[in-house]
Amino acid sequence: TETGQCNLTLTGHFGWVTALCVVGDGRVASGSEDKTIKIWNTETGQCNLTLTGHSRGVYALCVLGDGRMASGSEDKTIKIWNTETGQCDQTLTGHSWGITALCVVVGIGHVASGSRDWNIKIWNTETGQCELTLTGHSHSVRSLYVVGESRLVSRDYDGSVFEWDLSTGMGSKVSNDVSSLFAAVSFQHVPPSLPPPCFDGVICTSVSVSSIMFVCSVERKVLIAKCLSSRSLP
Repeated sequence: TETGQCNLTLTGHFGWVTALCVVGDGRVASGSEDKTIKIWNTETGQCNLTLTGHSRGVYALCVLGDGRMASGSEDKTIKIWNTETGQCDQTLTGHSWGITALCVVVGIGHVASGSRDWNIKIWNTETGQCELTLTGHSHSVRSLYVVGESRLVSRDYDGSVFEWDLSTGMGSKVSNDVSSLFAAVSFQHVPPSLPPPCFDGVICTSVSVSSIMFVCSVERKVLIAKCLSSRSLP
């Protein structure tokens, strides 16, 4: 686990790989600027499904835990997919700019989305309705983390960190220093904030499962390597 050796390289996207999430059962999903999402078998390296429907690049993915996955795109929509059939079950609309972050609100079974419109929305994935809009950021929302059942922490591209009470919709600015993000709340099972999509060939984002780390790069590939740090997800 200390070698950093690349075990597998998954190729097939025609645009930069800009989002990843672990689907389960040895599968990982990748989103790309080619407007598609691919679900890969990490044992064989084969692409099992290609999901199409977004009209612009896909920049955020998250698994809902019931065989469904959410994707967020620069086309301003969030789509809910069946990861077994590849069917799009719902399209959520309401943001005025592209989607840049997604996470599952475990306590209520909803999805939170962050956008370049500076807003965060909480969605009921059964009805497709937006139940809450959180305002306060003055830049694009870069990342979202849920803490417990009713708290959400967000960070924007300016580095400002906000903490939100989802039971009231009220939020407060924690700090402009990202290091305060880890002092403010407990992140025992959440990876550090990741750099934004970049244009110089370095890592865009990463997720991990067990002792494997999935790294996506701007070279249109998904790289699978042994974890190098204990900071990755268990």
